[in-house]
Amino acid sequence: MKNMHRNTYNWIYLVALLLSLGSCSRKLSHEQVEAKLKEAMKTFLQKQEFRYDTTKTEFAIDSVIYYEDKSFYECEFNVHLKKKNYDTTGIMTARISRDFLRVTRKW
Repeated sequence: MKNMHRNTYNWIYLVALLLSLGSCSRKLSHEQVEAKLKEAMKTFLQKQEFRYDTTKTEFAIDSVIYYEDKSFYECEFNVHLKKKNYDTTGIMTARISRDFLRVTRKW
């Protein structure tokens, strides 16, 4: 009977240890966060339907400045837009979720 309780405690300890190890998330470096933010914004811009055909437009994200909040990143992007006879650079701001899946463009 004593041995059975010992095995039960060992299993509980093992499960608790595995759960605690599995719940730890890896913190991204500054460079990794910048790269993921740029990729999320580029994907967002390519999927949007503006006043022109986005399949004939090329977006290049030159740089990003961001503030990290608990549930999102507040971002300011320098975006280079290229079209057949059009080439310009501008600033766009957006709020991007921590999982990099939801992008809400401000202006």
